[in-house]
Amino acid sequence: MNIAKNHLRSTAVLSAMTLLAPLGAFAAGNDGSSSAPWFNSEVNASRLDSSTTANPVFCVLDSAGISRFTFGNTSTSVTVWDNSQSGDLKILNGSFFLAYNLGFATTSTATDNRITVSGSESFLSCEGTLEIGLYGLNNTLELGGGADLQALEIFLGNGLSTDPSMGCGNRIVLSGSGTTARAYSQLIVGYNGCDNSISITTGATMDAMSIAIGVGASSNAALGVGNSALVSGSGSILRAYDTGISLGSISSDNVLTVANGGSVIAKTTLAIGLQAGSDDNSMTVTGTGSSISAESGAYVGVRGNRNSLYLADGAALNTGTLNIGYTGNASNNNLFVVGEKTEAFIAAGVQIGASGSATTQNNHLTISDGALVKVGNGTYAPVLNIHGSNSIRFAGGFLAIQGNQTAALTSLVDTNRIEVWNAFSATWATGILDTGSVRTLTIQYFSGATAEADAKALTGHDGLAGYTVMYAPNTQALYGWADATSAWRGWYESPWLGTFYADCDSYVRWIWHAEHGWLWLYFPSDHEAIAWDDATGSWWYIEKDWYPAMYSYDAQSWFYYMDGSVPSRSFWSYGANAEVSESVLH
Repeated sequence: MNIAKNHLRSTAVLSAMTLLAPLGAFAAGNDGSSSAPWFNSEVNASRLDSSTTANPVFCVLDSAGISRFTFGNTSTSVTVWDNSQSGDLKILNGSFFLAYNLGFATTSTATDNRITVSGSESFLSCEGTLEIGLYGLNNTLELGGGADLQALEIFLGNGLSTDPSMGCGNRIVLSGSGTTARAYSQLIVGYNGCDNSISITTGATMDAMSIAIGVGASSNAALGVGNSALVSGSGSILRAYDTGISLGSISSDNVLTVANGGSVIAKTTLAIGLQAGSDDNSMTVTGTGSSISAESGAYVGVRGNRNSLYLADGAALNTGTLNIGYTGNASNNNLFVVGEKTEAFIAAGVQIGASGSATTQNNHLTISDGALVKVGNGTYAPVLNIHGSNSIRFAGGFLAIQGNQTAALTSLVDTNRIEVWNAFSATWATGILDTGSVRTLTIQYFSGATAEADAKALTGHDGLAGYTVMYAPNTQALYGWADATSAWRGWYESPWLGTFYADCDSYVRWIWHAEHGWLWLYFPSDHEAIAWDDATGSWWYIEKDWYPAMYSYDAQSWFYYMDGSVPSRSFWSYGANAEVSESVLH
């Protein structure tokens, strides 16, 4: 249904409400069977509820044409299920439910009530404010099958500033292509209330001028926590069409999840951890086609701590600027970009840590497993600022900056702003521009006729001609040829080669093998190695399908390792057809 057309239609109907005298409280049936009232004409009332909290209310609006259930007039605030438990209102098959201000489950005793709006042309409209779970608990508003919801503003889970147990566990559920909801002002999920959620799936859309998930108060850290939003499925959209989206504003542990091709769109900014005390909020975007867009900027930890944005498995981020640990005491905030098809595109620039603030610490951008972070779009001169003890971290990913930025990236390395993951010691190490160490970073500017193809061959990503790329090896893959897995602090176990130690922070190609001692390794492919055996002073060929048979280049013959360790190993010589000791191989 066209949202703008619906809004005009609802406004016209609501304007006519002043001509209808309210009929007072409307008492519906209380059993949900044949005695539940069904309506196919216009009804005017100011309240729908049961007479006692113990008796649930059931009401069905069902019309093959258009039925209207009109609440009050343009200056009246009305309530649905203000005292009920397990009340059930259904708006089906093109019916209208019209009100000015609508409160749904408005006392702490209003629990487990439900409003369902289902079917094409079914319509719930509030000219003013829609409040779902105003002090009530575990109440649900569900839209599906092409239904439509419109309100000036929507509050989901309103609690008391003095009582964090109120306004909790309430839900909005939107599903199905053509199902739409719009707040012409703001949508707030968890305003002092906790554990409230909105779910937008299978092609449904939620639009609002501005969106906030988790809003609390500085007077009580338990307010507005644990709220969530899920956007899942191709065509599913959560959109702030005029301003921005905040996740955690003076509140903690709020979650926004985007998956399976869903999209989150902010006209201006996305802010995770907006105010002081906005800690441990997290956003996860996963899967091919899943995306987040923030036209002006994305902020991870504006003033809060330990906030995170996790981008993985082919998801995408598009934003004007990226800011991690933006101001004040914002510390330990992180953006993770993970996976070979995952991309984060920043049009103008990146800032990590607040300039001149010694207290804004340990904020990081981590790029791993073939992911790409790309900065610059030709319109703005790209900016990359890292302040204090904050950094960009590499674990097999790529950072691309538009233009020849070799000098600027070298300066970041020289000032210890870049770190590299050492999988063998399970630590982050300061990156260096050198060879022979797992900490080695490479900086390469791609220009000329073959720049696009060369950059694609290195990174697996398109559109990098004219960009400078920084990367470091994924240390976890250095000994993949041996099928090695980390045991403890540099010790590795290979199912066919055995136990070895790798101090790859200093000696990337040297290992100390439990039987063979020091070996220097070169890898022609992912299943073989050419090794310098330090004990015998000779070169050997090792192939994982043939080991413990090894070929000695010096002896030009095959040997089968039998037992023992340096300097007392025993081999079977295929050439001599006899057992030989290690000493004959010197």
